Amino acid sequence: MGFRVIRSAGDEKVYVTQAYEMVQQGTWFVQYFQASLDFYKGPFHYWGVVLGTRTLIV
Repeated sequence: MGFRVIRSAGDEKVYVTQAYEMVQQGTWFVQYFQASLDFYKGPFHYWGVVLGTRTLIV
């Protein structure tokens, strides 16, 4: 059995944080959560988050 991380924050906060980390680290196909690999959602979801924040926040 594997170890599963229980997310302490709301889902939206986690998604935005992971998208931000993807931009900062330049890992557009691999997402991390608390320094461990996390494939809860595919990269397309996070790309949408990045695109949405870039167009709204500029």
